Amino acid sequence: ILAGKNEEMFLKLYLNEITGKTLKNCYGSEEYFKFIAKKEIEKTLVLIDSLRNHGTAFLYIEAPSKTWIYPEYMPQEYQDSIMSFCVQDYYTQLLKENNISHIDFLSYFKSLKGKTKYPLYTRYGTHWAESTIPFVADSILSKIGSLIGQEMPHIVCVDENLTTKYSKQDGELESLMNLLLPIRKPAVPKPIMALSDTTLRKPNLLVVADSYFVQLHESAFADAFDRCEYWKDNYHVITKDLEFLDKVAVYP
Repeated sequence: ILAGKNEEMFLKLYLNEITGKTLKNCYGSEEYFKFIAKKEIEKTLVLIDSLRNHGTAFLYIEAPSKTWIYPEYMPQEYQDSIMSFCVQDYYTQLLKENNISHIDFLSYFKSLKGKTKYPLYTRYGTHWAESTIPFVADSILSKIGSLIGQEMPHIVCVDENLTTKYSKQDGELESLMNLLLPIRKPAVPKPIMALSDTTLRKPNLLVVADSYFVQLHESAFADAFDRCEYWKDNYHVITKDLEFLDKVAVYP
């Protein structure tokens, strides 16, 4: 964990991504990464075709990274080393070229930056802030509805629920540092959400994702589905109550 400007904290993992160190270590070069990315898109198209034959729609979600949204708060040495090439932007390009249904939250968050009442990421968090979850959840439900040709409920924010008692995600970097005293934190929303209509027919949802889906899975978003199964990191199967059920064999 590194301290940036304006008391912002960052995981070195994501700092290495924005400076290109991760890409170089994993792929060696930008050209080889592009080659692998195209191969992955080819596999995705095969998967989509198979799912379609079983009456199942596919949606690709690109979550934003705090470093790409607030690079100005990163430590100066990392700001000076930001690579011009963005892995997510390249994937978005490939998704568009191959007509794969997706939501590019990186671009959305960039367009929202400076226009929202609360920050898109908290100072001590590394995932999208709880205050953004109603927007994220509603956007995904709307997109799913258009894909399956079915009306889906909207997310209603019942209460902003301002608090200095941060959720696990909003304060996770502080929690990892084993501090004697807690950091003084500004009040941020921990929204209380509900569905606009609970009488609509509920489809089933399978999500294969990393920790960015945890906040959605713990919200009213999951209640919009008859069954909402979460394959965390494509390894653990998690039900609505977040109990670990089994392990999933990772496809090589």
